[in-house]
Amino acid sequence: MRWILTLLLLFSLAIGYSQNETISGQVNAGSYLGPVSKVHVRMGKYSTKTDYEGKFTLRITQDESLILSHSSYNTQKIPYKAAITIKNATYYLTPSSGSANMIMEGAEVQPIYTPEFEHVFDYTFLGDTLIVLSYMNLGKPENKLDDKPYINCTFTAMYLGEMIERKVMPNNIQKLFHHPGGTVFLEGLDTCYVLNRKPNDLNVSGFSYTDYQDFVSLAYAETEQSIFYAYSYPYIPQVAHKMYNFSDDEIYLLRLVQNREYFDKVNDDYAMLTEGEIKSAMAFEKQTGINHRMFSTYLRSFRILRDIAAPYAPGFLVGDEVIIFDHRNSSVSYYDSNGKYKHFQGMFHNTLVKEELVKMIQDPYTKQLYTLHNKAGVMYLRKVDTQTGATGRPLKLHYPFAENVKVFENYVYYLHKAPADVKYNHLVRQKLPFSNELNSQDADSYYNE
Repeated sequence: MRWILTLLLLFSLAIGYSQNETISGQVNAGSYLGPVSKVHVRMGKYSTKTDYEGKFTLRITQDESLILSHSSYNTQKIPYKAAITIKNATYYLTPSSGSANMIMEGAEVQPIYTPEFEHVFDYTFLGDTLIVLSYMNLGKPENKLDDKPYINCTFTAMYLGEMIERKVMPNNIQKLFHHPGGTVFLEGLDTCYVLNRKPNDLNVSGFSYTDYQDFVSLAYAETEQSIFYAYSYPYIPQVAHKMYNFSDDEIYLLRLVQNREYFDKVNDDYAMLTEGEIKSAMAFEKQTGINHRMFSTYLRSFRILRDIAAPYAPGFLVGDEVIIFDHRNSSVSYYDSNGKYKHFQGMFHNTLVKEELVKMIQDPYTKQLYTLHNKAGVMYLRKVDTQTGATGRPLKLHYPFAENVKVFENYVYYLHKAPADVKYNHLVRQKLPFSNELNSQDADSYYNE
């Protein structure tokens, strides 16, 4: 009897200790990376506010998330396990687009490529030359209900605002891909072309469509020794970041990013598959080479609610580091140029109020990273601090429903339809107000206004 009482006493002491345990941290602004005071910090039934240094100490509530909120910033919700694992963590709040004093206004919009009756659908810079893909006119619709299809794909090359080359391409060109090695590929439904820049000419030649799909189109970074690429699995929500090393002709796995909610349900869903669904899973295994059990949650999602969304985990080469942003699991991973793992940190700034993360963008000249968010058709661009993963104040793009947004030499380029002409996309740009020491000195004079 005495030993039972002793165990109960120890258990009660342990409970009392866990209830009195505290968590500490510091809250900074993603816009200037400095401390934010008067941030409301809550965990379950306990709450406090940050001091003038952005610091806080709070009693832990078992299994409750840590919530950080401020009127000018987006609220962060840090899962319990992540909150208690990181000691004296630094959190970065993302400035809110709902707060007028946080929104940045860009420079006046400049038209870059706006010819009449020409629909621009993709573009890039090949060195100092702007490459524009467009359709020249509209074809006849297949029936009265269909929109008119675009025909006569054309690529136009411009240097310092002047047209230097123009060629008509096959009608099935859909987009271009700028390989990190510097080559531009033109992608069609089942064809591929490679575009090479010569001193006085642009040369277009055929390229293996299979090689392009399987290898070329997956790459996002290249060094002297290696190519880094991301492979998305068919039907299964996971992404594998890999590195191919030229010298030893080997492929190495850097990071496997998964939708954990999907994989947590695989075993239970497999037990519930019907005979017909098992046959379908076996067919997927034969097609993809992936164990058929992995498809059980995918197959069950057709009948019940299942989260099968693929994780968004882009990779970038910044300086001598490869950085992988795992937005699904709120983390950033860092590797050196040889693919060696360096460190990992939490990233809890990506849940924004009524804003959808569209994509991350890298300026190929400055290597600066940006996030692009959509809020009811209004597009916002934010600068990303590569050391912390924090995002800064939102820049509101002038035109709503901007398409194909890219950044070159501290200018943001995008496509939009003018109000007077709802059929054709035109290419415009705005100068970014973000400071950057690597900004090109002659970027302002690239186009003769």
